Amino acid sequence: MEFDTNALLPNTDYDDVCHRLLPDSNLALKQRIHRMKCFTCSICSYRSNAHSPRQSYMNNNTVLPSVNCVRDLGVIVDCHLKFDAHISLIVRKAMLRSRLILKCFSSRNKDLMMKAFFTYVRPIFEYCSPVWSPHLKYLIDRIESVQKFFTKRLPGLWNVPYPKRLEL
Repeated sequence: MEFDTNALLPNTDYDDVCHRLLPDSNLALKQRIHRMKCFTCSICSYRSNAHSPRQSYMNNNTVLPSVNCVRDLGVIVDCHLKFDAHISLIVRKAMLRSRLILKCFSSRNKDLMMKAFFTYVRPIFEYCSPVWSPHLKYLIDRIESVQKFFTKRLPGLWNVPYPKRLEL
């Protein structure tokens, strides 16, 4: 199959691209894309302005909207390929869930509370973690703040330093 480089230029219609690139045997791949679910996100460096004018792309003679942040499979990534928004969201979710555990459990048994934390809060952090794994100190501190908050409120641990709480 010969590849047509003009097919991927901006302002070209998706249906036209499909008919030029795909042979007739691939009819399943030629399905229409719902324009309300489509948008574009241009990846740019920090030096270039994220709000600068971008190329416009079309689908079914409709210009697709351009966004700065994309959510795919539950992971949020911005146009600079940073996961700050995603980490802020999961920290907020985990903090709410850990507060709910502290509020709803009448028992303050340390082992039971830690099991509840591992069961209900840790999966929030572990979902797709290889994709958004933080490497910056401030992001790691933001994630660890949830565990610091939770372990500090367990009986007998409120005056224990955080590194010692991790050993228990």
